[in-house]
Amino acid sequence: TAKKLYERVVDLDPRARLPLLDMTLPALCTMSPPQYQSFMKSFTVLADADDRHSLFEWVLAQILIRHLRPHFDPVRSPVTLYYSLKGLAEPVAVLLSTMARVGHTEQWVEPAFDAARSQLSGLEVSLLPASQCTLRSLHASLKKLTRATARLRGQLIDASVAAICADGHVTVQEAELLRGIADLLDCPVPPLVSSPSKD
Repeated sequence: TAKKLYERVVDLDPRARLPLLDMTLPALCTMSPPQYQSFMKSFTVLADADDRHSLFEWVLAQILIRHLRPHFDPVRSPVTLYYSLKGLAEPVAVLLSTMARVGHTEQWVEPAFDAARSQLSGLEVSLLPASQCTLRSLHASLKKLTRATARLRGQLIDASVAAICADGHVTVQEAELLRGIADLLDCPVPPLVSSPSKD
């Protein structure tokens, strides 16, 4: 089945990937619990097949978990622990540094980071090296940031948008990453911020 589907979507415009996923979510939510378990197991096997997760695979996992899991498993809302970003400087630095580095040439990394940081007045954070901007580090940081208030999480999304828009255009990769982050932070955004380039 996966092979047949692959043959039909392999030439799909990258910009259509997330909108297509959004169209399938209502149908996926109607699966029976055994079908859901089988579906998620198959997804994990396919994602792990090459021993690495691409950015899109990571984003896809976040979207599926956020939108499907509540229909099949008990999910408790994160307990709010942070009412200020001052106690979250480290995970915020990881988030903003990652957003600044994805989809930008080297000359735009610092301006993108500065644009993001300017959205969070009063918070002192520095641009981290690329080695600290892995998907694993980002995921761990976002788990902490989910404990912030909805207002603060919204500010983080605004800062992320400022980062990816700093050079005047949004790549598919940037838009997909933003979507995954927004789902993890429970701050829904449209699949694409603007009409992104295919870079």
